[in-house]
Amino acid sequence: MPKVVMLLSNPFRPDVRVFEEAKTLVERGYEVEIIAWDRDGKLKPHEEIDRILVRRIGPRALYGSLISHISNLPRFWRRCFSDAIRADFDVLHVHDLDTLFPGVLISRLKRIPLVYDAHESYGLMIEGSGAPKWMGRLLDRFEEFLVPFTTNVIVVNPNWRNPRVYRGIYPAFEKGKITEPYLIMNCRELSGPPRTYPKNALR
Repeated sequence: MPKVVMLLSNPFRPDVRVFEEAKTLVERGYEVEIIAWDRDGKLKPHEEIDRILVRRIGPRALYGSLISHISNLPRFWRRCFSDAIRADFDVLHVHDLDTLFPGVLISRLKRIPLVYDAHESYGLMIEGSGAPKWMGRLLDRFEEFLVPFTTNVIVVNPNWRNPRVYRGIYPAFEKGKITEPYLIMNCRELSGPPRTYPKNALR
């Protein structure tokens, strides 16, 4: 069966969005393996969850520390690269900008499709965590440079065409560097008829 490898910069406790996407692929006949960054080193290095293979790797790093994240990110990239380049798989699916760079290198060398899943605008997220605006803008340009090397892009916000929402992806699309992204939102469709409440339910 075809195999998809995912790169993820959290330890997959599991990450709900990634879990749902991986389960959907498994249900459709794919083998899925997730290479996840366990910065605490407290979870199982190898685990199978609902037929999804999870491989957790280092290095150790502090959560909530931008300096620790940036300083250890290249080491995480090297581990991703060394593990993935030796593996046999058909599609690489990377989650968020902090896994896109090794994803581009791996997909180019292995000549396989690369799916970029942008859970958020990374530049905006960094700025919201207290980083200077120039750093967020630099990450936007980095994203705009890398996305043309992908096969497909997935976004979560239906307003992705707003240049203030996806500041790296939208400019690349506008300039014809990528095809239109696929929209997969972080919410589930309601099943069955809408629920009704008595008039005084919210009082």
